[in-house]
Amino acid sequence: MKVRKIAAAAGLATGAALAFAPLASAAPTDLIDFESLNSSEMASLNSLFTLGAQLTAVPSSAYSDVGGFLRIDPEDLATYAPQLTNPADAGDVTGLEYYLYGVNPIEAGISSSSGAYNVFNGAAIQFADAYNAQLFELFNPGDTAPASIFIGSDAHIAAALLTDNPAVYFYNFGVGDLGGYFQQDLSFLQIPVAEAVPGAASTVDLSSTFTAEIEGMNSLFGLAGDAAGVSDKIVEGTGVLPWDTIPTADTTDLFNTLVFGLNPDNVTDGPIGSYDVLNGALTEFANAYNVGLFALLSGGDVIDAGDIFGTHADFLEGGVASAIGEFLQLGFNDILGYFDPGSLIPAM
Repeated sequence: MKVRKIAAAAGLATGAALAFAPLASAAPTDLIDFESLNSSEMASLNSLFTLGAQLTAVPSSAYSDVGGFLRIDPEDLATYAPQLTNPADAGDVTGLEYYLYGVNPIEAGISSSSGAYNVFNGAAIQFADAYNAQLFELFNPGDTAPASIFIGSDAHIAAALLTDNPAVYFYNFGVGDLGGYFQQDLSFLQIPVAEAVPGAASTVDLSSTFTAEIEGMNSLFGLAGDAAGVSDKIVEGTGVLPWDTIPTADTTDLFNTLVFGLNPDNVTDGPIGSYDVLNGALTEFANAYNVGLFALLSGGDVIDAGDIFGTHADFLEGGVASAIGEFLQLGFNDILGYFDPGSLIPAM
């Protein structure tokens, strides 16, 4: 798998967003310019929201900036994002709501104030805050993160800060939101929060976890095949890592769009596999989960590089916390890349 390029604002391209202060004089939050990072993340979400508005014919006059996020104006909600709670009204769901909340907006739960914070059913903002929490922990181990470094709702932030690991809280919540977007159970990607008795790394066997993750992604891959009418071309995976694949010559534009998103440049050159679902994001989230789970079960050890899905085993060189942050960031960037229209729509 390759790193996808994204056009939506800056995403989590922290090279431009982070400013590091001298270690000797820095306060806990001074090591990272979270204000700039948050502005970058919010700009990314706003850019994705604007793209959705363009795709679904919502005029710019129907939304405005409130607290840094674009949202549908109250007087325009009934037209472009009605507050539906009755499944009998599903026929009235708008194109924007499908874009924001997924394949079944009613079941996913439509917000009463639809805006950029609802992109991917709210998963994107949760992953952004998971990244912020992990980044803070990397530079301030043991310190409690201030609420000001996050961009999500006050309720989610307060709940996360009551836990021992806010990054895991935000991440797991994001996985749940993502599952709602696709109406698929993605709990196999969530990081367990229960305490575990650590043992020796040599006794930790995650093979069943790997199989469950791959089977989950195979299921989503199969749904794309069914929708595009190419399910008979999918080759079932075998062996230790049974990824389902499909020869590039047997795919269609619709199938590629369902797997990789709106930018044709995302499509890989080699065989397309279930590891590419959602532009590769789910695979990176699985890597973040596996790194954390292995460390939890082994007493803090780093997972073997051979157990990393894809080509980014080098992320392990920085240790457990750093690797989790890197994989979360890459997965979030892949999500943004999924909605990058590339040459289909003029760049904003």
